[in-house]
Amino acid sequence: MPLREQGVFILDPETGDPVDPADFGGGGAPGGITGAVQIGVLASDDVVVPVDSLPQTMGYTGDRLDYTEVTFDGVTYRQTLTYTGANLTGVSEWVAQ
Repeated sequence: MPLREQGVFILDPETGDPVDPADFGGGGAPGGITGAVQIGVLASDDVVVPVDSLPQTMGYTGDRLDYTEVTFDGVTYRQTLTYTGANLTGVSEWVAQ
């Protein structure tokens, strides 16, 4: 799969492949897909991970949230938060650990 910017992808439930947004034109199910589709984000290893449907583990230093992790297909993915002083200044992509 070619590298893409981080974002939300809709997966074909039959193949697990991302669905091209152009397939949505005119309403109805994209590309003739029937049934539910799964939504996920593209992680650092080019796997689309359905992070919103997975249990998440939070990592803290004191009161500060440092990262969020999920496990998908046996791989742990981490999204790291960056701070400048007390201010949240960045959120990383989902990175395979």
